[in-house]
Amino acid sequence: PIITGLLRGTLHFDGVVITDALEAAALEDYTDQQIVLDAVNAGVDQLLMPRNVPLAIQTLLDAVGNGTISERRIDQSVRRILETKTYQPYVPETPTVGTPEHQAVMADAAARSITVLRKGVLPLQTGQHVLVTGWGVSTTTNLANALGATRFYTGSPSDAVIAQAVTAAQAADITVVTTYNAWSDATQQRLVVALLATGKPIVVAAVGAPYDIAYFPSAPTYVAAYGYQPVSVTALAAVLRGDAPS
Repeated sequence: PIITGLLRGTLHFDGVVITDALEAAALEDYTDQQIVLDAVNAGVDQLLMPRNVPLAIQTLLDAVGNGTISERRIDQSVRRILETKTYQPYVPETPTVGTPEHQAVMADAAARSITVLRKGVLPLQTGQHVLVTGWGVSTTTNLANALGATRFYTGSPSDAVIAQAVTAAQAADITVVTTYNAWSDATQQRLVVALLATGKPIVVAAVGAPYDIAYFPSAPTYVAAYGYQPVSVTALAAVLRGDAPS
């Protein structure tokens, strides 16, 4: 077994083991109950994002109640979790979060994460009328402010809102459109396709998973930011302006 054999037995790892997202499409052929039981029986300590949290909890309670999973097995995971949460090098007696040092590390990580997959029309040029549109109320606000741009928020837009975004893009020199996991949102896909159809310079900036690029094969400029927190948006703006490498 990978966890109880290789990881615990051979490599002597006794830390917490956490699953990837249990709502992943790769698990769609398995029942919610089977996913929970198989993961715990395999030696996992924490179940990340089960499709139905109350059902996952009840499944585990029922399994312990009928003896399918022992209390000892649950205690092993609880011990690891509690030890990790209180391990001195991780958690000092007086935790301090958000220091200037922490902020610097976060900003550096965000800056190094921005990936220009298709350079196209980048960097933005001084004096251009830039439009920022797309997903994220605070994301589009922060990005527009950082770029000195006009903002038109669409979210997951209706056809009427898409038409308004197209009109705004036609009046701009260049448009930056933010997407967030557009692979699962057809309205965001339609927005980007409509903007590209204007023939104006369009920059697609993915602020969630980078996989949106598969849905916009004709986009000449595509940047993956991997996040929409202010620190990531600041780093994204720096790359778009050409002030930072990607």
